[in-house]
Amino acid sequence: MGRMKEKMPDLFGDGAGQIPKRMVMPPDPKPLTTDLEGCPQEIANLFERLALQLHREGRSHFSSDAILHRIRWYLNVERGDGDFKCNDHWTAPLARWFMASHPECKNFFELRVRKSKQT
Repeated sequence: MGRMKEKMPDLFGDGAGQIPKRMVMPPDPKPLTTDLEGCPQEIANLFERLALQLHREGRSHFSSDAILHRIRWYLNVERGDGDFKCNDHWTAPLARWFMASHPECKNFFELRVRKSKQT
């Protein structure tokens, strides 16, 4: 527990408010679609930033759920915004939106067939 008392570095900045070079995003993220089930733009932007960072670092697959958990940690612990809740229902739509927005990452997340889309 001793390590938990130390100030953790901010995943989305260098502590001085600067975004590390490896995490710089394009200035205009892809617009959100209605398929994101009410997910706020800020959450989608953070999701996109983390997924792109992982992809650029050589990961060929990753968990969209793990990325959303990291965003929860950032919002609740690092930013101290305990009132904001990340909805678990955003995970699959975010993964689909990300891969549609970034064709070079088309198989980055494992997708399951949506029950609502089955015949």
